[in-house]
Amino acid sequence: MASGNKAASGSMTSDNKATSGSMTSDNKATSGNMASSSKAATEGEKFPAFKGKDFDGNDVDESIFTKNEVTLVNFWFNGCAACVNEMPALEKFGKKLKEHGAELIGINAGTASTDEGLAEAKDILAKQGATYRNLILPEDHEYVRKIFSFPTTILVDKNGNIVGNPIVGDLEDEKKQEEIL
Repeated sequence: MASGNKAASGSMTSDNKATSGSMTSDNKATSGNMASSSKAATEGEKFPAFKGKDFDGNDVDESIFTKNEVTLVNFWFNGCAACVNEMPALEKFGKKLKEHGAELIGINAGTASTDEGLAEAKDILAKQGATYRNLILPEDHEYVRKIFSFPTTILVDKNGNIVGNPIVGDLEDEKKQEEIL
């Protein structure tokens, strides 16, 4: 992979290199996997306002959530093997979600904030056959800073409220997907 990112399962250091632990809120790697549910969100909490870009360079903000009854938001980064490996399953699941008036959106956590990182992220998506919309939020975004393990997925309703607890780990399992539907 470009930019020196090393694929591993589920963590990122402050210099965007994957390791086999987790990422702390100050972007330092730890040696264990911490559940993000207690720190990342509380059910009914508003997803913090944001201004970002999608991977095509279009401006986006929290109004993106108003377009669907619910939006499944998947946080990932370029060097996370579990994140990359779940993409084909997410692509299929995203199609099921559309049938139910929902949408899947990916948010690349920090590694696509440079031109090189964005090119790498686009290449990863293309190789995995992932066509769902992906966003880049500012690296200091309040919610992204709270995520300790990747991938992490949340549901956001059309009013911008987080529904349920974050789902930590991949969503390749059809049972997990059915629980969401």
